[in-house]
Amino acid sequence: MVNAIVLLNIENAKTRLSPFFDLELRRNIVLVMFSRVINVLEDYPITILSRTHEASEKGIRDVDDINNGIVTARRNLNDDVLIVPCDLPLLTKEDVLKLMGNYHTMSIAPSQDGGTCGLFIPREVEFAPRFGDSSFEAHMMEAEDLKIPLRVYRSENFRDVDTMEDLKWLMDNRSDNELARYVRSLELELPFDQHHL
Repeated sequence: MVNAIVLLNIENAKTRLSPFFDLELRRNIVLVMFSRVINVLEDYPITILSRTHEASEKGIRDVDDINNGIVTARRNLNDDVLIVPCDLPLLTKEDVLKLMGNYHTMSIAPSQDGGTCGLFIPREVEFAPRFGDSSFEAHMMEAEDLKIPLRVYRSENFRDVDTMEDLKWLMDNRSDNELARYVRSLELELPFDQHHL
């Protein structure tokens, strides 16, 4: 059985978007994406890890260090795990299945900027995740050092949204997406043309 672990950052959400959106709007942007991720993963038991001290009140596990939190969650679950961040506005069930592949090989989906937007770890594989800056390279190097086979799955649907450039790409290329519709509904002046979208 596969258990999903979703990494949620809501407390100080999307700081690189702060020149354009206040904290409340940035949190709403995260929640729009988070809602999609949860819906896509509806067929799996889900553990949500977050660095927020309100976590226990909302059924979310509060962790000081996201990577240590994943290690602890894996130990408690004792099963295959699929780890994804909360900010994947294009994620689909098909992509989740393609990432997991044959369920026997560890697999990774890189983000567009050197991060990791999906990591599948079979139960029998001992691997400590390294989410953070340049995590794709860190995960690849650790797997190589440990001689663990690591399959790479690339898909535009494993794009996250951290910057205004990411948001512009989404609105230019997937204008019917929930997040694109939400941003348009705000009717804010943004550094790109939304009217033709």
